Amino acid sequence: MARKTREESEKTRQSILDAAESVFLARGLATATMADIADAAGMSRGAVYGHYKNKQEVAMAMCHRGFQEIIDTLPPFKAPWCEQIIELLQLFLRRSATCSSSERVLEILYIKMEEHEENCALFRLRDVFEKRWNHTSRKLLQQAVKNGELPAGLDLDMANASLLSLYHGISCTQIWRHPVDKIDWDMIDRQLRAWSNTLRHCPEFIRKA
Repeated sequence: MARKTREESEKTRQSILDAAESVFLARGLATATMADIADAAGMSRGAVYGHYKNKQEVAMAMCHRGFQEIIDTLPPFKAPWCEQIIELLQLFLRRSATCSSSERVLEILYIKMEEHEENCALFRLRDVFEKRWNHTSRKLLQQAVKNGELPAGLDLDMANASLLSLYHGISCTQIWRHPVDKIDWDMIDRQLRAWSNTLRHCPEFIRKA
């Protein structure tokens, strides 16, 4: 019986987090309330407070779940490294288009989260995510250099910054603005490969002596 209770409790928590995603996306963190989350989840406020003491705690749990989804779906990293980077970008862009839980969390953190003292913990969590992503992408670029796929003198910081700019640019201009069936994935693939070729041949990406 205790096992069933734990399973039901976990199911309730997941329902609360699902509801929180939709509420925070629609209203933003500042104006959303625990009552809104309870209504969206189809349960009483008491049931929500039984698992989370306030909306900040709900938001933190929601973010941790979204980030874990990203970690769980990462492919094993292997050579050729440039192709691995392109495949990783394609994975995240396609996930953005399908409105996965992790993508909704990122949209909340970057678009729907207001500058407010009560959101400090969430901003710190976002910073941790950015640092980990930056570290991972830079490491992949470094491996590509070691493997001879990119020039030995490549400015890794500049290359990494261009990678992140490319990802955010495609997300904002081609993913979020169009229905899934209207996205030109072939053009996106060509953009990613053009970026990779630019790293190989553009002298501006070589470190200055």
